[in-house]
Amino acid sequence: MVQCGRVIGVQRQRRVHGLARSLIIVIAGVVIITEGQRSIPVSYAKRVRGNRMLGGVCGGLGSYLGIDPTFVRIFFFILIMGLVAFFFITGIFEVGDFKPAVQATSSAINWAS
Repeated sequence: MVQCGRVIGVQRQRRVHGLARSLIIVIAGVVIITEGQRSIPVSYAKRVRGNRMLGGVCGGLGSYLGIDPTFVRIFFFILIMGLVAFFFITGIFEVGDFKPAVQATSSAINWAS
């Protein structure tokens, strides 16, 4: 009876040691990956101080994309004016029922025959 208990205890001990080894390997792998140096430089878009009009967002986007910030400002101006025009025209036009330009007639060609 004692022999059976020892065998179960040894199996449990091996299982715990196996889990401990796996945990140590995973932790070591995570440390090696996170502490390693990046091989690819990462750049982030940032607001800039020197080339700013309102908040420096367009200047930061321009420097991030490698283009003149004036083009970014023109793009945002056109986008905002387009949205304003859309909502203005939506408010002016009246809502009506949809009427198709071409009315279907009963004398249409029957392709099945």
